[in-house]
Amino acid sequence: MKLLTNLGSINHLSELKRLFSTAEEVTVFVAYLSKAGLKAIEPGLAKATLKAKSIEFYCGLDGVITDPDALSSLFKLLAKNSRNNCKLYLVETALETFHPKIYLFRVAGSHQLVVGSANLTSGGLQNNWEASALIDGDDVRGLLNEVDIFRKSLIDIAKPASTIRLSQYARRHQIVSKERKEADRRADRELISVRQLDPNKVEQYLQQYR
Repeated sequence: MKLLTNLGSINHLSELKRLFSTAEEVTVFVAYLSKAGLKAIEPGLAKATLKAKSIEFYCGLDGVITDPDALSSLFKLLAKNSRNNCKLYLVETALETFHPKIYLFRVAGSHQLVVGSANLTSGGLQNNWEASALIDGDDVRGLLNEVDIFRKSLIDIAKPASTIRLSQYARRHQIVSKERKEADRRADRELISVRQLDPNKVEQYLQQYR
């Protein structure tokens, strides 16, 4: 077991690229997927689609943050597998938020598990302050059943990706993105008018009277 961060050359991206490119089985649960995140792991994932016995992606739609173009590209990439054992599921909850970051691989007959804070985005894989555990050997064996229980718990909210589902989400994402940009612009204009105090100067001032 070891800790993965994005502080050095051995990071989330380097380990996931290695695992995808050599995997015999893949199961991924992520809250958010971006075009840059998919592009980063795409070469290894493409190799996996040619030889892996099964690949399953569970991608969250909550918050309408996941990029629809990334979903469409992933859907098409997985569809290239002639054995039809590569699946993409879209996960959306009614009240809660689907927020896991779990990557399970079977490589050379043994399992390796990455679980932590890293989404399948460029920030999660390379740029953000992230931390995940890379678990293998005896440590991961006891977790395999727990991961399977988690997967089965999604039966009512994980829907198989289809052209129409992806199209509907893309339209919703377009509308929400437009509204978010307008809200950000309004907030920026308002924040400009708010006077910001320098915390350091305030602390210095208060120390004079303590």
